[in-house]
Amino acid sequence: MKKIFYFMLIVALCVDSCKKDIAPPSSVSVTSETLTIGTTTVSYDVKYEYPKILDEIKIHISSEKNMENASVHDAISDKKCKQFSISIENLTYETKYYYYYEFKIGSGFGKSISKDFNTKSCLPTVSTDSITNITPTSAICGGHCTDVCDSEITQRGVCWSTTENPSADQNKNITKDGSGNGKYTSNIIGLTQGTTYYVKAYATNKKGETGYGMQQIVVPRLTIPTVTTDSITNITHNSATCGGNVTNEGASPVKSKGVCWCTSGDPKIYDNTTNDGTDLGKFISKITNLSCTTKYYIRAYATNNEGTGYGNLIEFTTLSTIPSVSTLKVQDITGSTAICTGEVTYEGATSVIERGVCWSENPTPTIFHYLKKEIAGGIGKFTIEITGLSSEKKYYARAYAKNSSGTPYYGDPLEFTTTIVGSWKRLEDIAYNSEYAVGFSIGNYGYVLDNGYNPRLYEYNPFSEKWILKKTMNFNGYLYGAVGFSIGRKGYIITGTIHSGDYSSSYSYSGGCREFWEYEIDYNNMTLLQDDDAFPGEARSYAFGFSIGSKGYIGGGINLSGKRLNDFWEYDPNATPKWKKLEKPLPVGTGVCAVGFSTADKGYVGLGESDGFYQFEPSSGWSYHSNFGDGKRTSAVGFSIGEKLYVGLGKLSNEFYEFDGKSNWVKIASFPGGKRAGAVCFTINNKGYVGTGSGPLKKDFWEFTP
Repeated sequence: MKKIFYFMLIVALCVDSCKKDIAPPSSVSVTSETLTIGTTTVSYDVKYEYPKILDEIKIHISSEKNMENASVHDAISDKKCKQFSISIENLTYETKYYYYYEFKIGSGFGKSISKDFNTKSCLPTVSTDSITNITPTSAICGGHCTDVCDSEITQRGVCWSTTENPSADQNKNITKDGSGNGKYTSNIIGLTQGTTYYVKAYATNKKGETGYGMQQIVVPRLTIPTVTTDSITNITHNSATCGGNVTNEGASPVKSKGVCWCTSGDPKIYDNTTNDGTDLGKFISKITNLSCTTKYYIRAYATNNEGTGYGNLIEFTTLSTIPSVSTLKVQDITGSTAICTGEVTYEGATSVIERGVCWSENPTPTIFHYLKKEIAGGIGKFTIEITGLSSEKKYYARAYAKNSSGTPYYGDPLEFTTTIVGSWKRLEDIAYNSEYAVGFSIGNYGYVLDNGYNPRLYEYNPFSEKWILKKTMNFNGYLYGAVGFSIGRKGYIITGTIHSGDYSSSYSYSGGCREFWEYEIDYNNMTLLQDDDAFPGEARSYAFGFSIGSKGYIGGGINLSGKRLNDFWEYDPNATPKWKKLEKPLPVGTGVCAVGFSTADKGYVGLGESDGFYQFEPSSGWSYHSNFGDGKRTSAVGFSIGEKLYVGLGKLSNEFYEFDGKSNWVKIASFPGGKRAGAVCFTINNKGYVGTGSGPLKKDFWEFTP
């Protein structure tokens, strides 16, 4: 008995040891998985790896990713092999499902990772029939269709194309052969002989889903010639060039070929034609006796004993007898200029002898009443620079062409607006109302001598934007119409008229002034220059002055008897004598209440009693510079910034102008301080400063930035 007991104990221990060596069901490995997916069904065939045959396998499946409300299905397990299968029905088509497997052996449980799949759509089932009854332009096909998912078929037919895999969507080459399940026949028409077509049967259900049958191929038989139409070239008002290419003669040789045309849209060989040979290949056709500005329809043709084949239809319009000109664009617009591009694409019945651009503020500019620029005749694109424009203003420009008859023809006008040139900023007022004061700059500072009783010299600091009183001059009166300029670190004040008495009462003249004062900025010292420095010219007021390099210049003005002076003087503090009267005097009419200023190497004077500007160069004297274009303008102001020239105010105006560097003064941003005359100005560090003046008396000051 003891032997039997020990034997059974050993067997039990071995069995228990084997059970402990088997891995839990969570370690089951799926080695092969095949899903057969339908619209509402799915079938699983699965193989797995595990030491033993599993006792139980279930599948959990849900359309929700979190597997809530999942349905559970028992798999059919093969008890001899490690595999199982299951089929699940009543799914929803076109839906994503999530699933996992649950494994059980003994009391142990495990599960696989979660996966997903999509059920199929309910596309109709379609087959394509063979193609029969093939002619040069037609064939018969058809198909058989069956709905899926109880989704009724609403349209069926065939579709075709010259490229593979034709579609019924947005394809004009389709037939519509009823609805519902079953077999149907389709007539394919409008084919071109010798061309390969691809055909498919189709069926569309009420959900808008379309199913297709297998693709079939058809090549309509060739009997008449095959021909293509070339593009139209060399179009004029009464002619054009076309042609074509006969690529296949058909069932018999070509008897004639060419092009045919008409105005109705469907040209045939009994309309207007050319006859350009009888062989295969390309040909060129000259079309003549056309009417101008008329739309024509044209196509190539080729005729054999079987009939006539036509090429693709092309339409064109003959040109006018007049030039064809376009205004293409206006670009590179500034405050005073713009670039306009035009194009003459056709000369018309006669040659174009002149091309150009005209412009104005009028929406329809012409060359007879508005500004224009022209170039030589011919055809093609051309570019014109428009100049003399005013800033911030709307203009219209259009290209034109003139033929030998002298008549201009125009493109459409293009609108453009010039940009703003310059900006103004108001500064601190100067202390005293003034008109015809004196202004100049030294280094980084500006100076104004007002015309109050015993005039005061003020310094403007652009960094602090403040005025500082520097000197008071004991004239026992008011100084009017003096001139100022600077050389190096010194400023100069010369001539003018001294008035005595109270400014509000009737005051009398004390006489024209010839005095010449020198102001030294480094010592804040004002000195009356005498002897060799004294001005040798006649006393005067309302003259002008400027400096170039190390020399100062003064000229013009009016003496006490009202005589207009046109003498011109040069002051050189380093020469002996220091004053020299230049031999070439000012142009007549330029010196009274005129504008005088300078750049680094040239002086300018203009306006006053003249509408012109003159340029002075120390080496050559005076020469005509430009016409101001806005008439005579007294008591204006002018200054330069670099090589740019600026003029404004005067004649109780607030307008300002910039010289465009060629021949025109163009309007820029208007002076915002209002209309005035007799103002004063100076420049510091590429900025202009303008202020005071009359209309009525003023003491405001403004900074101009180009």
